[in-house]
Amino acid sequence: MTAGSSRRADRVLHIVTTLDPGGAENHLRDLVAGQVSRGRSVTVAYLRGDPVSANAFERVGARVVALESRWRIDPRAIARLRSDVGTFRPDVVHAHLIEGEMLTALAGLTSPLVNTRHNDDAFWFREPMRVVGNWLARRAVRTIAISDHVRRSFVDAGVDARRIETIHYGLDSVPRESPTRAEFGLPDDRPVVGAIGRLTGQKGHDTLIDAFVRLGSLASAPWLAIVGEGEDRTTLERRAKASGAGDRIRFLGAVSDAARLMPLFDVFAHPSRWEGFGLVLLEAMAASRPIVASRVSAIPEVVHDGETGWLTSPDDPAALADALRAALGDPSEARRRGEAGHARLVETFPIGRMVDATLELYDRVVSERAVHGRRPR
Repeated sequence: MTAGSSRRADRVLHIVTTLDPGGAENHLRDLVAGQVSRGRSVTVAYLRGDPVSANAFERVGARVVALESRWRIDPRAIARLRSDVGTFRPDVVHAHLIEGEMLTALAGLTSPLVNTRHNDDAFWFREPMRVVGNWLARRAVRTIAISDHVRRSFVDAGVDARRIETIHYGLDSVPRESPTRAEFGLPDDRPVVGAIGRLTGQKGHDTLIDAFVRLGSLASAPWLAIVGEGEDRTTLERRAKASGAGDRIRFLGAVSDAARLMPLFDVFAHPSRWEGFGLVLLEAMAASRPIVASRVSAIPEVVHDGETGWLTSPDDPAALADALRAALGDPSEARRRGEAGHARLVETFPIGRMVDATLELYDRVVSERAVHGRRPR
């Protein structure tokens, strides 16, 4: 590449399945905000979901387009995407999540394409999805993995290691204004274990409830606050009621900007069965909360056992209970690990680093296109 071939991606188009709150969607909002603040013109196109969720992206300066896709592969949504690309003329297109990748690939856009793989969900690695996923990766100039674990998983599945690179999620450490415990029916005179996430099997709330019951012998009688909605809510509520500790377990449902609840918790629990990264872990670190989580997937890249939290085997209520008991039983050690987590966030996962690394990748692929003048195979 010659010195005169350097190009900048001034117009960026993101394509994502939905803008409804979730780890990948919250990450995208922060990424878009950083790109706009650095002088890039950003459009976000989403396939489906609550249009109210678009407000958060518009507030940070992005243009938002609803593709109104009715199915995973909707010819009308593909036509809308092609039409918008013709108007916006992006320098780079960035696709997120499986449906975003699929729609973008089928649209046959000519702008350089970047994909982000946000998780290591098992469906990616089962046939025929593994073949489809590898084909989608070949359609992109580069693929971003949100953790080294995710990168290794896709390379092992057949993605070209030269065309996939890790850019970790990032988060600002600016403190949020927190509500009071009373607003959510939580006591001020008891320790509270908190969990935030979708109520699905991946997140391990069933293991958390079973572990929490084992803490009944603690004189402090801790409470458990579960924040989020999902398909498993009814089943989990029944499990809590049958546990004998249901009077100390609160299901708070979906809460806007749930990270602001972190200061209400003495310990943050995240017993996932797998996790591509776990943005909520950074949110706990931003609030200096000690973390008890599973030793799976990318979590050890984020939480250092013995330093910023406690890691246990997944699906092990006894081990999880022991870790929660250790955290609740030694407030000074829990505070030390929470503060160490905050320091690790500031040092290792600043949001500016994530934004700059992503823009550097965009500029690199746009410059390569200027030199080679061809699309990837």
